[in-house]
Amino acid sequence: MDVTFSFDGKILWGGTLNVGQQGTRVSINEPMARDASCDLAIGYGDREVRSVELSLNASRMRGADPVYRLTARYSRPGSDICGGTRTISIEQPFRLTKGKRQRFEGDAGLRVDIAMP
Repeated sequence: MDVTFSFDGKILWGGTLNVGQQGTRVSINEPMARDASCDLAIGYGDREVRSVELSLNASRMRGADPVYRLTARYSRPGSDICGGTRTISIEQPFRLTKGKRQRFEGDAGLRVDIAMP
């Protein structure tokens, strides 16, 4: 499956995933720059992180197209306070056949596009 994970029009991750019997998962955590005034409020040892999590699982039944389950989460530092986090997620079952594409939209501009070539 070709997958594009985006937030507010910006692609956070894109690639091809093979969804086997055990499913597949992508997890990315990266430190984010923060305002120097936050160091005094939350301490130098703490850091703010942006994370992208995506998992796809399949339930296969004989004679039927598989039912997939999408779980997508995006967490980012809060924009108004030091040390806070904001998280948006989508959890959705779906069916998809070869040559088709499907789009899933969450709150605040979270979007996952999945195509099966």
